[in-house]
Amino acid sequence: TLKEGTDYTVSYQNNINIGTARVIVTGKGHYTGTVEKTFAIAAKTGSIHTAGAYKYKISNANEVAFVGLKSAKTSKVNIPGTVKIGGKDFKVTSIANNALKKSKAASVTIGANVRTIGNSAFENCSKLTKVTVGAGVTKIGTKAFMGCKKLKTITIKSLKLKTVGKKALSGIKSNAKVKVPKKKLKEYQKLFKGKGQGKKVKITK
Repeated sequence: TLKEGTDYTVSYQNNINIGTARVIVTGKGHYTGTVEKTFAIAAKTGSIHTAGAYKYKISNANEVAFVGLKSAKTSKVNIPGTVKIGGKDFKVTSIANNALKKSKAASVTIGANVRTIGNSAFENCSKLTKVTVGAGVTKIGTKAFMGCKKLKTITIKSLKLKTVGKKALSGIKSNAKVKVPKKKLKEYQKLFKGKGQGKKVKITK
C-alpha cells in the first residue's frame, strides 16, 4: 500500500469556489509520474449561505431564494437580481415564505429576477412604509404584507403579475396606495380586489 507523503503527494487547483477543480497525484521517492483528475464543486441544494447583508437558500444550480437578513437591525432592504456565492453568480428568483416576517425593515426594493413573493414574506413588518415590486414578479403570496400597519406605498413594476394571495394586503395603512403600470391598471384593480385591504386603499397608476 502506497503512503501519502512517502510515496506520493496530492495537490489541488481551483478547489475553493464552485466550478471545476483539479487534483494532481505526483509520485515521490521510488515512484515517478503524475495523474490528474477533475471534479465538480457545487453548492448543495437547500443549503443556506450569507452574502453581504442577506441570507439565501440554494434552489438549484443557477438560482437562489432570498430567505432573510444577516442582522435584525437592517432597515433598508435591496434584494438584488443576482448574488455571488462561492465565486458563482446565482439569480435571485424568489422570496421565501416568512423571509422578513416581523423584521424591522422600513423599505424594500425587489430585484428584477424575482418571480415569486412567498406567503407571509413581509407579514407584521411594523416599520415597513414602502415596497417596490420588481419587473419579474408573477405571484404575491398569501398574507404577504399582512399586518404592515405603516405600509403606505406599494409600487408594482411588473407587467407579468398573475396571482395575489388571500389577505395579502390585510392590515396595511388605511389610505395606502398600490401604484401599478398604466397599461395594467384595470387588470390589476381586479387582481388586487378583496385582498384584505381597507376601502380607502387605492390601486392607481
